[in-house]
Amino acid sequence: MATFGKNKKTGKHFARIRLAGHEAYKCGFDHRTDAKEWANIQEGLYKNASRGTMKGMGPQKTMLGVALRDYAYDVLVTQKGCVQALCRVNKYLRAAGLPVLRATLVRGGRTFGTDDAGTPQASKQKIEQTLYKLEEVSSTPVFQAPQQAAFAQRSSDNAARDAAPQAVREDLARMPVSDIRGFNLTKVMTAMLESAYAGATRRQEIAILSGFFEHAMKNWNWPLAANPALAVKWPTGDKRDRVLSKEEAKRLGVALANCRNKPFQIFLLFAMETAMRRGEMLWTACWCDIDRNQEDGDVLKLFDAKKGSREVPLTPFALQLLGELPQGAPHERIFPMTESALSCAWSRVCEVAAIVDLHIHDLRHTAATMFADLFNGDIFTLQQVTGIKSLEILRIYVNPKSRDVSKRMRNLPGATIAQGLHQEISAAPMPVKRHRVVPESASNAAVGTCVVYSSQAFAEARARRRA
Repeated sequence: MATFGKNKKTGKHFARIRLAGHEAYKCGFDHRTDAKEWANIQEGLYKNASRGTMKGMGPQKTMLGVALRDYAYDVLVTQKGCVQALCRVNKYLRAAGLPVLRATLVRGGRTFGTDDAGTPQASKQKIEQTLYKLEEVSSTPVFQAPQQAAFAQRSSDNAARDAAPQAVREDLARMPVSDIRGFNLTKVMTAMLESAYAGATRRQEIAILSGFFEHAMKNWNWPLAANPALAVKWPTGDKRDRVLSKEEAKRLGVALANCRNKPFQIFLLFAMETAMRRGEMLWTACWCDIDRNQEDGDVLKLFDAKKGSREVPLTPFALQLLGELPQGAPHERIFPMTESALSCAWSRVCEVAAIVDLHIHDLRHTAATMFADLFNGDIFTLQQVTGIKSLEILRIYVNPKSRDVSKRMRNLPGATIAQGLHQEISAAPMPVKRHRVVPESASNAAVGTCVVYSSQAFAEARARRRA
């Protein structure tokens, strides 16, 4: 337990700690917050002594870049988003002059058991914990000659944009972890904001750093005063409400008609017909998951979706689209393509169709908005179709346009309340014109009060005054 006080003669603050038979005292702090920070560090040291030693050399002798590398080996290797998280960690490794990391999937996700002949069986499937293998590689990947020019141009553009934030990361990555404060992380967020990074991108980077500090304090027994990332104002994610318009849908249809990649065509149409996530379609859905039943309906059973297992209702057109694909083995994926191939094909199609700022994930917004209209706002049915359990998140995905709502309001089945009141007002007779006068017989006390007369009473009162 720590106690704090202030010396009246010197005006300095002091802190005293008594914990499990240990006692420590220190004075001379200019501010009370400095005394509390010292007390928290000392308490952490005493607690670590009882629980075990710290990992590595401790926060005082470990740079942030080295600590993030160890964090990647300890934590990120078991996360599904390991590859995406490493893209952000590698920026700090480059800033610290360390080799970057590359992840290779060892196991994880959905696996199928085999029979005696070694054939995978859909009945022997299970979900395994994700595990990646990390290896140190050179910072510049090697591409084939046709790709080298495009990569060089893209790298040059990214480096020019990320120059200012990377300069701040170089100072931060070489700092001891114990010296990092909230204002150091705020500098990174400010530099990214000035370089026109989106709010979601900045939020993902501060989330990686916050997760590292929490893990270091809880699992590595590092005596940090607090998580400095919590002292930073986290950027708010940009709420995206982009949907595919009717004009863009026509141009997209023409572009897909000229596309020779048949699986890619079916992928986009199936995404808009089922409102499925891209990862569910690419990595989760297999041919054995299709459950056709004429009486109870057709569904696609996903055993390893984002929020666990779920069933996706299939329309007759969705089944027709699946029938146009070459039938694979039960354990094979329905859409056997990679993320990079899908992204390249989508970029080419959008360029041909002259569509700007439309992501593949926006097709899920488009489908959710369409189903909300078809189901007349039945949120429970819409949750079953999209697989979104939270109503707040569902509200983000349903993005009706104001002009579309205005068109529907032209054909409302009944009159609104305002229309009914307007009809009653129009049918009522015109009111009698009224005037405000003060009668002559009014007493002095009544002077200044207003009495309302009709037109006839007003004429009689005026005649009496003239007489």
